[in-house]
Amino acid sequence: MLWPGGPFHFVTPITVRVKDAQAAARWYGNVLNLNCVTGWDLVPIGMTDSKNKSNPGAQIIFFPASGGPLAAEPTKHPIIFTRDIDEAHLWLSKQTSSTGPIQTDSAGNRFFVFRDLDENQIEVCRDTQG
Repeated sequence: MLWPGGPFHFVTPITVRVKDAQAAARWYGNVLNLNCVTGWDLVPIGMTDSKNKSNPGAQIIFFPASGGPLAAEPTKHPIIFTRDIDEAHLWLSKQTSSTGPIQTDSAGNRFFVFRDLDENQIEVCRDTQG
């Protein structure tokens, strides 16, 4: 089953540091099929999935890599979830060459990671609730 933006969903928003919010917005738009959310002075501050009416807020929030007015610390280990880890891995592998192999941690959780334009490592984990 594919979700509106892809075979994944966001339980809570994730935050990532970016050098160029416009470039990050284009990358996340192309790779994850998300839409830009604009903030002050039309500077993109994050990405959302407009097709997901149950989760209307920003799912990815950008923070400037060089500091700036946004002082909150980005998520140290951002995770997005999927019900089908194999399908999500196949889908993201087609979207970006930075998708790593599926791994299993010591508790038996299956996951993989990919890197965004700014080399932020994002984990995709099997959603055990769904």
